[in-house]
Amino acid sequence: MAQNLKDLAGRLPAGPRGMGTALKLLLGAGAVAYGVRESVFTVEGGHRAIFFNRIGGVQQDTILAEGLHFRIPWFQYPIIYDIRARPRKISSPTGSKDLQMVNISLRVLSRPNAQELPSMYQRLGLDYEERVLPSIVNEVLKSVVAKFNGLAADHPAGSGVPVDPKRADRARQGLQPHPG
Repeated sequence: MAQNLKDLAGRLPAGPRGMGTALKLLLGAGAVAYGVRESVFTVEGGHRAIFFNRIGGVQQDTILAEGLHFRIPWFQYPIIYDIRARPRKISSPTGSKDLQMVNISLRVLSRPNAQELPSMYQRLGLDYEERVLPSIVNEVLKSVVAKFNGLAADHPAGSGVPVDPKRADRARQGLQPHPG
């Protein structure tokens, strides 16, 4: 079999001189370009990035701001978070003071704390909003609506019922990282 391949190669016409060198240079340049492309990434404005590396996991001390950054290909992966305030509408049926069921929709503006991104990623993953916001918003919403009668809670959109500052502080604390 090997002899047949050598015979076939001998019958093929030889290329011009230096063709092997040019091919090697082309492959080398392609490998370098691929390596540079894979080792550079951009964090856009309003975003932050953390590194996940294959050996140590999430790097707790590295939070990357906007701009051009370098990474070790295959070994490090950037995880990019949007840290701008985003609206989220949460609807919940809840009971009023006179035990009537009231359907309420609440628009909440939320954004992650940029300094807590590594621990947030470890505890909650990328879908932190879906895990945290509904439970906190429902708790605060139910406690506020329970103070009103069914008709009093039926305000037109935008009239705004003030939230007790203690409850607002409690909701903010619920979003803070827990020690340990």
